[in-house]
Amino acid sequence: MRILLVEDNQMNILIIKKFLTRWNLVCEECENGKDAMHKIKEYKYDLILMDLHMPNMDGFETAKAIRMVNKHTPIFALTADAFAETRIKALAYGMNDFISKPFEPDMLLSKIIKVKLQNTPTYN
Repeated sequence: MRILLVEDNQMNILIIKKFLTRWNLVCEECENGKDAMHKIKEYKYDLILMDLHMPNMDGFETAKAIRMVNKHTPIFALTADAFAETRIKALAYGMNDFISKPFEPDMLLSKIIKVKLQNTPTYN
């Protein structure tokens, strides 16, 4: 799987990439929504992990912009803001799921596996 990590905090990038690499997943990162928009126009990703609070273009606006050009790639909000209102807003802006930071690695992995299984073609 090819994952785009959109995160402006270098420590968070290091931690998340450590797990993704351990799970043999390809991870590319960018630090803001504008860079994410450029990347999704160049490459196909199986999943986008999106921080919500970033400079230039926050995660909400980035998800909304992505949905205008890409309706199918799953987007998971990845944020320390765990309020119910934030979760509702993330889903309203086109995100598929919500993961609170600090995240539990097993929970993140199970959500990634679910995405992989949903996008695996079945043959009769």
